[in-house]
Amino acid sequence: MKEPACIKEKKKMKRATILLFWLLLWQVFASITNNAILLVGPFQVLKEILILVKTVDFYTTVLMSLIRIAGGFVIGFLLGMFLGIAAFFKPIIGDLFSPVISLLKSIPIASFVVLLLIWTGSDYLAVYVSILVVFPNAYLHTIMGLNHTDQKLLEMAEVFQMSFSKKFRYLYKPAMIPFLITCMEVAVGMSFKSGVAAEVIGTPNNSFGEKLYMSKIQLNTSGVFAWTIVIILASYAMEKGVLYVLKRYKENRFTLFSQKMHLAENGRTYKKHEVTRLELDCIKKQTEDPQPDNPKEAGSAPDIQIRDLSKFYDYKKVFYKVNLQLEKGKIYCLMGPSGCGKTTLFRILLGLTKPDEGEIIGVKKREISAVFQEPRLLEDYSAIENAFLFGLLSKNDFDEQQEFCRLLLAEDADKSAKELSGGMQQRVAILRAMALKASVIVLDEPFTGLDEETKRKTANYILEKKGNKTLIVSTHNKEDVLLLKGEMIDGNKSGFNWNYGREE
Repeated sequence: MKEPACIKEKKKMKRATILLFWLLLWQVFASITNNAILLVGPFQVLKEILILVKTVDFYTTVLMSLIRIAGGFVIGFLLGMFLGIAAFFKPIIGDLFSPVISLLKSIPIASFVVLLLIWTGSDYLAVYVSILVVFPNAYLHTIMGLNHTDQKLLEMAEVFQMSFSKKFRYLYKPAMIPFLITCMEVAVGMSFKSGVAAEVIGTPNNSFGEKLYMSKIQLNTSGVFAWTIVIILASYAMEKGVLYVLKRYKENRFTLFSQKMHLAENGRTYKKHEVTRLELDCIKKQTEDPQPDNPKEAGSAPDIQIRDLSKFYDYKKVFYKVNLQLEKGKIYCLMGPSGCGKTTLFRILLGLTKPDEGEIIGVKKREISAVFQEPRLLEDYSAIENAFLFGLLSKNDFDEQQEFCRLLLAEDADKSAKELSGGMQQRVAILRAMALKASVIVLDEPFTGLDEETKRKTANYILEKKGNKTLIVSTHNKEDVLLLKGEMIDGNKSGFNWNYGREE
């Protein structure tokens, strides 16, 4: 909600009044002191600034100092970020740099300044100091961000065999960026202050430090105040510039479909106002009777054998000695109460959890797809990008938009996943699972959040895309078994609900 204009004006007036109060107080003390060496008033300082801004030397000084400090900031930030990424994925690098980071955080910056003056001289002292201030912050914030990557999304990526480059782009990078933004917001001010302090000590040519030092030895107090104000304004401008870039980046960094919908037909891209014909095609697709996929194009799975499978948590049996024979190409619906072990079985099938006893034969890791209990979408990317991130359609072998319209509306294609309702997210997850060329598909409560009509349409879509694939579905509803024309497995009688029939 925008703040009313009258309130904004009142706040501006309040700030102006406070500033005027302190300026008047400053002038009063300067008049009482009546000594231009000890203290000068704001009018004398303003006069000095007006003299400075008329000289070329002023702009050269401001520009050179900004280049040094901003250059050090950028180098330190990039160096910290890249080494932080390397340390996260290669722990040996993190072990090697751990003492370095500890030293940089604990040793006073003045000690580094003295050493750098001895080793390198004063010309680039501000650059090196800015690097030393920013580097450890960027390094640590990068690692913290990567550690906050959603573990459920990483599991999804493992199941769908996501490449490292895609995993970094879609999972690690979005988790890392908020921490890097926070780092930049804090480090830009620290970098500027430290850089100016280094210039004051080193006094390189054409620098803030040189001008402050020369004003001091000339007993030019108005010059000291004038350059101090210039430094404050330059620092403010640099911080605001960085924050503006970050703000624009945060506004535009997410979905690739934020400006237009990529609706492909005959190789052409359509804008939103041009999609009427394609929307009609979508409606037609949604109302057509399902036609089964060509069995030759679908993945073909061997029989799945589950032998004496057992799983314990905290020495409690989740399921014990489960034995099942699942024929290839069939649909099996596992029914049972919550907590009986259906999801645990699915995690074992997907390779995310190891059983304590027994084995599963006939499931290859690279030939399995899944719909999890929660959609596990990339929430800041578009619905259509989530749907076809994997599988044949992601390689443009088919028309993504037309396939998307089988379960959702064309107008939903470029919405970010977090804008979708729970039921819409679930359908995107189903599109994603069915698009992958897999011989086995695990669907954990796939109809969660769907109304009856949408559930029927979604079930028809699953049946159409099934081909020769083996489907293993968990559900609480016998109507789901009928919709999917599946064979029911009673979890209570198959060893899943270990307490079934044992209650007193």
